[in-house]
Amino acid sequence: MLHGYSAKDIAVHFDKTEALIKNYIEGTVRIPQLFFDRLLVQHDAEFEIIYTLIALKDNNFQQNVTSIDMRINNFEELKRIYPKRQGGQRYKEAFAHYKVRLKDGFTHEAILAVIENYARHCKAFGKTHTVFVKQMATFMNDPENLTRTWEERDNGKSNKNNSNRILQETCRREAEL
Repeated sequence: MLHGYSAKDIAVHFDKTEALIKNYIEGTVRIPQLFFDRLLVQHDAEFEIIYTLIALKDNNFQQNVTSIDMRINNFEELKRIYPKRQGGQRYKEAFAHYKVRLKDGFTHEAILAVIENYARHCKAFGKTHTVFVKQMATFMNDPENLTRTWEERDNGKSNKNNSNRILQETCRREAEL
């Protein structure tokens, strides 16, 4: 039994993909990177079979999978650090944008540092767990977010959240008097 699939289910999946595997091994078809990403994220029985058979025949396959697996682990680290928000984060889109940013020349460490700064920025302005935190997909889609310094202070710039925080502090002080 493979991921809850019976031998009969696996045989049906195998029949559908046997030609693809044969052509890949013979070198007449190239399996796109998207396929490898889906293989590791979805864990379908069909992809498990293809993964196993290709890995047996192709020495470079394991290197590709290791590279993809490392990107997925790095992205999971970013997800843990990214500030929480109300509503969804659109992680699938964020992962696609993350891969594009890596191709653009950003390193994982640089992206990690920017997200840590953004998390501190959101916490300082009381944005965490609100809709005012950018969705991770939106954040990763714009390269300018990765070059911006997300400071804890607004350097005199007025914004609604800062005004609300000042108003709350003023009301609290007046209530104490």
